[in-house]
Amino acid sequence: MNNELKEKREQILDQAAYELSDELLEVNDKLEKAYSIITEMSNYFESYDVKDKEDVSAIICEFPKNERFANIAFDYVYEAKNIIDELYERASKALKSKKNIA
Repeated sequence: MNNELKEKREQILDQAAYELSDELLEVNDKLEKAYSIITEMSNYFESYDVKDKEDVSAIICEFPKNERFANIAFDYVYEAKNIIDELYERASKALKSKKNIA
């Protein structure tokens, strides 16, 4: 019986994942883009020595560009979070509705 319950749960999870595949792809895409931008920025700043005046000047000159990249990454994460929040809200409503029926 326990194996049957596990199999049933796996089937339900597979169905839920299938039904949410578009949303999951969208969230994944946004997070991958943000990750790429943040990785690039991190690699950029790691190449400089803040104790070297020339490096500090380069960092200052590049700051506006990196600020834009940071804002773009923030937007991707924010949009992904909004999708997850909306899905969570829908799941909570569905759970409450299901509890009221039972």
